[in-house]
Amino acid sequence: MSLDSGTASFTLEQLREAWTRQIEQIETAAQYGFGDFEDAGLFDIPAYYLSLYGKLTDEDRKPEEALFKRGVGLLKNFYQYARDSKSVLAAHKDIHYKLWNRINDLATKPFGAFDLNIRRHVYRMTLLAMELEPPYSSFWKDGDLTDHKRFREEYQNFLNISDEYLYDDVERRNWVLETQRRVEKAIVALRLVTATIKSQVNWTDDTTRPTYVDYPCTSDEYLYGEGKRPGVLSLKLRLGGSVTPEEREKMNEAKAKKSPNKRPASESKEPEPEPKTKKPRHPTSYTMTMENVDADIDEIYNDATYQRSNPRPPRHLVVTPITTIREGTLQNYRTELGVMIRQCRNDYFRGDKVPGTQERKERMLISMDARIQSLRDYARGGGSRWHGFGPLKISKVTAYQVRLLRSLYMKVLLSLDPPASTERLKRALMDRLDDWILFEEIWNEGDHRSLHFPRLGPVLRAGLRENIEARDANIKKWATMLSRMRNTPGLEELKEESTEIKEESSEPEEPAEPEKEPEKEAEEPEKPAEPPKYPWMKSKPGDALNWCLEPRKPGKTVYVSWKIDTRQEERARARIADRNEGFLKDGEGPELKKLEARYAEEDAASDKVAAALAQKGPPEYEKIPRNTVFERLMYMIIIFHWRLFQTRSIL
Repeated sequence: MSLDSGTASFTLEQLREAWTRQIEQIETAAQYGFGDFEDAGLFDIPAYYLSLYGKLTDEDRKPEEALFKRGVGLLKNFYQYARDSKSVLAAHKDIHYKLWNRINDLATKPFGAFDLNIRRHVYRMTLLAMELEPPYSSFWKDGDLTDHKRFREEYQNFLNISDEYLYDDVERRNWVLETQRRVEKAIVALRLVTATIKSQVNWTDDTTRPTYVDYPCTSDEYLYGEGKRPGVLSLKLRLGGSVTPEEREKMNEAKAKKSPNKRPASESKEPEPEPKTKKPRHPTSYTMTMENVDADIDEIYNDATYQRSNPRPPRHLVVTPITTIREGTLQNYRTELGVMIRQCRNDYFRGDKVPGTQERKERMLISMDARIQSLRDYARGGGSRWHGFGPLKISKVTAYQVRLLRSLYMKVLLSLDPPASTERLKRALMDRLDDWILFEEIWNEGDHRSLHFPRLGPVLRAGLRENIEARDANIKKWATMLSRMRNTPGLEELKEESTEIKEESSEPEEPAEPEKEPEKEAEEPEKPAEPPKYPWMKSKPGDALNWCLEPRKPGKTVYVSWKIDTRQEERARARIADRNEGFLKDGEGPELKKLEARYAEEDAASDKVAAALAQKGPPEYEKIPRNTVFERLMYMIIIFHWRLFQTRSIL
């Protein structure tokens, strides 16, 4: 049915007026703290808050630019209310889950990626939703996870994933990626919104390979694990479940067993000459003064060009300096870093102003510590992957925020009067080292991925490798310092001059307890005996950022296979190269033979993956119990992890 222009104009005007009234209602509600919930027919403030938040981010509405800007401006009001009224919102059942879904809906809107205010709002609200999440144990009842309709739907969707068309590596990788999505959605459906990171596994490391992907469900190894390899009960504990004392005892016995894949301690020791050339700093020589803390803050400001008048702090004032980041790289992050710094200054205090009273300082320290822990989880991939704004880039900016908040934390801690205890200072210094290690690991991951860009120049490639080596050296040195600090009962008093730190660190010194050092090294997680098969992936237990699959550019279309097309082009180029070297037109020269040998290896590896996937699952996977909610979730995770390990050569 056609409409004349007058009717169409009137209809659009009606829609505009309706949206304007909606915006005005939300503005009024936000202004009065959502206290008019009864007038709206709702039973409490959180329900009213969620209702208006959903209306504000409604995808079906397409307002004009002015109304859109008014709506985006209201996002700040929703964040401020949620930040200041956590106790009110926390009383609402599953508030973290409902808020998480609305944030995810907003983040996946097409207009979200192009508006910095929306991106910032999604980032801050995600952290807030993570803080509102209760302990995982609260989602368990009578030894099982609480069931939900959404979980049953996702479980059925998981079972319906077809393996009928796995003709090539592209299809197989997409198949595993779809498996991962279903598992993540199932975990979120159980209200464990941040537990997706707990279900990830390092599929590049056989020393921590779960036993349930190799052993049948009737074996002890399946439940209790073996050495460093976790079993089903280990994952149950990570998801908030509990085990009986007998099961705990068997788990401890299983940990004491030596895993067949574990590298002997004698092979894992460092070469003797290395400690002589690079002495780790003695734990008691690592300390901080207020001048060092200010240098840390100024260094972050300088990277973000937040205060252009402030020069970069002198190198001798920076304790445990990070690897220098290229100026060209920093330019791509300065907008986000500036937003992050302003956020921290607004939420806490400016870098040069510490709260006056002792009580305010203590409250701020508690708040900062909780925020840093949430940020660490977020940086490692617990929340960023859900929101589609370049997960690695968001993790890098979050790592910067962890550094800034830790520096502000140290500033407040050193300003306490009376001073903080020795043990508290030691704990803070150890946490700072942990945060610096996290920063280097995340930025190293970015450089590892950049090395695989086909058009990367040789100079830039060499620079990236130098940065990776420098960060690896920092991580190794700081991990050694952490290990020694954990074994050192006390901590010397803070030194007045940071130059003393440099002087002590430059002198050759002996370890505090040299006779225990080899034994300690043998207890730490060791590298595999052989070089890593996937050098671009340097994952560590506890860091799920690298193990989460992400969508890639399709490897084929309806009309053509890019693999076949690429090989056809490479063969033509190889024939031309051989012909230029004097080989016959129809003969095979060295370049073509080398190419065909590579293709044969690739095809053999692909066939090997196909043969492994033909088994459908681990031994006796059909017998895995699926009666309770937890057992059904475990079935999904076990099958997912098994598929990861079978296809890791193509991931």
